[in-house]
Amino acid sequence: MLSFTRLAWFFLRNTSEYQKQRISSAGINMLLYQIIIDNEDKLILFAHEIHNPGFIDQIASQITEMQAGNVLPENLLEMLESSDSTITNDLRDKLHDFAIIYSQYVKQITDQYFDNHTVLNLLSTKLADIDLTGYHFYIAGFSKFTAQECGLVQTLINQSASVTVSLTLDRPYTCLLYT
Repeated sequence: MLSFTRLAWFFLRNTSEYQKQRISSAGINMLLYQIIIDNEDKLILFAHEIHNPGFIDQIASQITEMQAGNVLPENLLEMLESSDSTITNDLRDKLHDFAIIYSQYVKQITDQYFDNHTVLNLLSTKLADIDLTGYHFYIAGFSKFTAQECGLVQTLINQSASVTVSLTLDRPYTCLLYT
């Protein structure tokens, strides 16, 4: 039995993408601080918040949530540019600033580093190109899946001989996870 990150190591350990330098949470915070400083003139609200305690941690946490949900900076920009959107001006300014920071973060991480949230998407992409017909996967201990994890499970279902999922749930469900 392997965790998703250990499964990633098994399949990706010899790839150049997996060999990139890992970035710690402290490194992520320093990178975000530098991104905000470098883009201070483009930011509407967040340029003034940088010195507030915990602000960088909040941005890092939001980026983690976006990555887990497979929400890209482009998706945020599309939402901002949508004319039928009913977003308040304050939220629009926050999304504008966050999209700038998030897109710069993704660019720098992609170019130079490897973070923990990149691994599941990288694994899904790699597994889509591998013949897994001789593999049987058993997934247990989850009560929910993030969008990244769902994508990985879908790839496993499509590529492998079988996938058995044991979910910890609050009640019995009769619908199918995937059809």
